[in-house]
Amino acid sequence: MAKKRAQKTEPPKLSIEESMGELQDIVRVLEEGEEPLESSLKRFERGMCLLRQCHEQLESAAARIEMLTSVDADGNPRTKPFD
Repeated sequence: MAKKRAQKTEPPKLSIEESMGELQDIVRVLEEGEEPLESSLKRFERGMCLLRQCHEQLESAAARIEMLTSVDADGNPRTKPFD
């Protein structure tokens, strides 16, 4: 009988500030090098999930930002997506 792979669950969505704070804590602990390997690997995996979430949040924010390019004759702003 085949073994079932453990499903990786994404951590609940945090604000980008909360994620960055937790990432800083993870980096600090990993840099100290005092934890056993298995615990360090779990922290690293958690950090990668948080990093992925931060990247997704930043990409989403960038997609929502528009640049003001000019104003039309009626005074309405002309915008274009931020790249």
